[in-house]
Amino acid sequence: MNTALISYSLEEIQSKLLKKIQTLDFSKDQSQYLAYQTQAFDLKTWLASLNLAPSFYWRSKNSDEEVAGIGIADEYYTTEPFDYSELLNSLKPQLAQHPDLFYYGGIAFDPLSPASKEWMSFGTSRFILPAIEIRQTQQNTQVLCHIVNKPGSNAAYQQALLCKWISHLKPPLDSYKAFLPISTDIIRYNPDYAKWQEQFQSIQNQIRLSCVSKVVLARRGELSLSNLNLYHLAIQTPVLNSYDTLFQFSQEASFLCVSPECLYKRQHRSLYTEAIAGTRTRGHSDKQDKALAQDLLNHPKDRQEHNIVCHRLSEALSELCETYSRQDHKIIKLSKLQHIKAPYLGQLKAQISDADCLAKLHPTPAVGGYPWKNAKPLLNRFSTFNRGWYSGAIGRIGYKNSDFMVGIRSCLYQNQRLYLYSGAGIVSESQSVNEWKELNDKLHAFLATLSATI
Repeated sequence: MNTALISYSLEEIQSKLLKKIQTLDFSKDQSQYLAYQTQAFDLKTWLASLNLAPSFYWRSKNSDEEVAGIGIADEYYTTEPFDYSELLNSLKPQLAQHPDLFYYGGIAFDPLSPASKEWMSFGTSRFILPAIEIRQTQQNTQVLCHIVNKPGSNAAYQQALLCKWISHLKPPLDSYKAFLPISTDIIRYNPDYAKWQEQFQSIQNQIRLSCVSKVVLARRGELSLSNLNLYHLAIQTPVLNSYDTLFQFSQEASFLCVSPECLYKRQHRSLYTEAIAGTRTRGHSDKQDKALAQDLLNHPKDRQEHNIVCHRLSEALSELCETYSRQDHKIIKLSKLQHIKAPYLGQLKAQISDADCLAKLHPTPAVGGYPWKNAKPLLNRFSTFNRGWYSGAIGRIGYKNSDFMVGIRSCLYQNQRLYLYSGAGIVSESQSVNEWKELNDKLHAFLATLSATI
């Protein structure tokens, strides 16, 4: 990777890259990665002012690194059922050759079912190496240009397309102002409350028969909105103890996710994951906030739900890791909600890959159910919509490091419709009215995080 040692303006970097591109032979099977330093700027505002597809924004939980990308240099994309080894084998050649690269994207909640119409541009799995990537930390801002030429590609077209993406390397518009044209009083729910009660009772019957311990039922809210740019929402989103990401693969479809839940982080052979379950709102005062947190820790239903997630994690880590340990559980506090969290640390076995981690950890009982082999047929039977990337595995894959979140607290904007997702875990101690309230609490908290009017 060619890294410049001095800082340039975005316009200077654009000029240098356009000149460099003219000297490259795009007919050869080769990969090149060019990098330049620049001054810090607001990545979300830049993406919002461009409003391009494909593009994305990524920030890990409690990290000072943020990433913006536009265009596609290379990708893995399928709308059909797939396995994780297929995904990793597709990305391995580039990652092994250039260990500092990342592919960004996601995997559907159910990767064994084809993508539905509204999720078609996201697929059952899609990961991209952006043509232009900007990585920004408190210390530096780096502009990366990724060039991947493959046999049989149209050299002239590839060169022209890359020049197009480079041309967008310019400062965000100073006059840009975010806006939020959302009214939430017309949300339509799928399923509605009557259907939800039917689903709830059917699941409870299966739990009483000891067929399953937990099933997570999801609900989708839908409203019609014209000309919404989700990057406008992302700019205004205050993020506390959460991931922050947005993928826009076409002008008609974008996915925003502000998730508190880490599926796993891998740094070389070290693995971090966490069990998050149970929900309470935040209090209006410190005293009320602490009382709600204590009720969350003590309530039988929430303890049961969290213990199921912890049990499944221990099973998975026993297969993935040489050694692992669980830290004491605690309350994780978000802007509007709080949950029980138990962190896990482990050392991966020598032969374990990201494909193995994804296969064993996704989906977690926090979004799917337990045991999964019994919960999945029930979800297939009762689900009234395709979850797509909601509660999927969203993140980035690298040779040295990988980082995935569970795609909750999310929304899809597709063809002038905004879909808002939430889920509730059903266990033996669950009460229907309380679970419906939890769905509402999560939806309202997500909308409040987006600064919407409830």
